[in-house]
Amino acid sequence: MERYLSDAAQECRWLRSSFADPTRATAILVRHNVNTVSIRRGESGLVLVFDNVEWEDFVEGAKNGEFDRPTMAS
Repeated sequence: MERYLSDAAQECRWLRSSFADPTRATAILVRHNVNTVSIRRGESGLVLVFDNVEWEDFVEGAKNGEFDRPTMAS
């Protein structure tokens, strides 16, 4: 029997990136709520909360490379 989460339950789950090492307890987790997005480091880390506009701006900046590590001159 397949089980499906309700929209509300699906919205409140903490998500881990598929790129994160599953054996590391300190992966960054994200949870989408109705009007906010929460992030935390690991299962018991401090939770940071952003409104949806702040989160969308951050994600667009990340996709655009604005937060990439600077390359070091050798």
